[in-house]
Amino acid sequence: GNLCRAGICQSAFTITVTITGGHGTLACPTSVPLGGSPSCTIKPDDGYTLDSLTDGAGTAAPVNVFALVNANVAGDPNDDTYTINNMQADHSLSATFKRRLGFSCAGAIDCHSGIWVDGLCCNAACTGQCQACNVQSNEGTCVAVVGAPHGSRPACAGTGAVCAGVCDGATVDRCVYAGEQLSCNAPSCASGVAVPEAFCDGHGLRPAEAPLTCGVSGCTGVGC
Repeated sequence: GNLCRAGICQSAFTITVTITGGHGTLACPTSVPLGGSPSCTIKPDDGYTLDSLTDGAGTAAPVNVFALVNANVAGDPNDDTYTINNMQADHSLSATFKRRLGFSCAGAIDCHSGIWVDGLCCNAACTGQCQACNVQSNEGTCVAVVGAPHGSRPACAGTGAVCAGVCDGATVDRCVYAGEQLSCNAPSCASGVAVPEAFCDGHGLRPAEAPLTCGVSGCTGVGC
């Protein structure tokens, strides 16, 4: 059948596609019969995903149809499709593609998530001192870190292997520190000078212990 408007009849319609910025394709049938329901295949480049999709039917203003994209295989953006149901006019599609989570780029504007952390597109702002978005095997997902803070985050306070703060893989907003009762230096005695046992201060530091001069009697064990 034909669709006639103002004396002009059409039996088929066209779909035009515009990709802004590249990094993917949107393949649609070029000619669709009246009432047809064509599917368009979405193919992002490696490391990219569909970021926006609009559809303009005839002379109508384009509308956002991103939510109508069919994710045929969960987690696989290369298998997505968009279907135009019951075509009654020419359609004009416009799409953009941006970086997926875990891929490097120049900044947040290049990320589908709109969040750029540790040089990667990330799923969260990830501002905690002991969390990061570039942990191996978790790239693109903000997770707690073990050891030293990543990137430009403030370093843990303190010095030494025992007293200095570290990220423990569970606490994300701050470093953790050894308790005040943890010994960090055994008592000693040498050449008539005794050095008492030292303990961490609970904030990453080891307070200096004043040495004791034992005098003529010298040291006995670890004290005067």
